[in-house]
Amino acid sequence: MVTVTTGTLPTGLTLSDSGVLSGTPTQSGNFPVTITATNSVGTTTLDVTVTAVPVVDPPETGSLGSSGSIFGSRPTA
Repeated sequence: MVTVTTGTLPTGLTLSDSGVLSGTPTQSGNFPVTITATNSVGTTTLDVTVTAVPVVDPPETGSLGSSGSIFGSRPTA
């Protein structure tokens, strides 16, 4: 069993019982947390800081330029 025992993860991220961190953070910043793992052998803790940065969505429309502007001048007839 793996859990966050102090601090909080950014909204949108989750930590599974098996220790998999997943999701997409919806807030940015530094999030110090203590993670505790327990099994039949014992318990251990780890202090970490999760740094989340904003996700930038690409524009829905727009131009990537023309082949002439990307690859050089176009041949003329």
